[in-house]
Amino acid sequence: MLPNDILAFMKFLLARTTKMDSRALVAAAVAGAESHGKYMTDAQINDDALSDFVKSADSKEASKKV
Repeated sequence: MLPNDILAFMKFLLARTTKMDSRALVAAAVAGAESHGKYMTDAQINDDALSDFVKSADSKEASKKV
């Protein structure tokens, strides 16, 4: 596969439509204070979807470096 073909395939698998993106933005805007700093999936707070790295102390260290 050519690099452009790979990119097109990844976009097909992972990209969202503008309709889906707009819903995510509206959901985040109206979610309220309890959602601040939380991870949201499909307009719901979903901290279980976070990777083990994000939950680890190493992520805090990486965050400071960045």
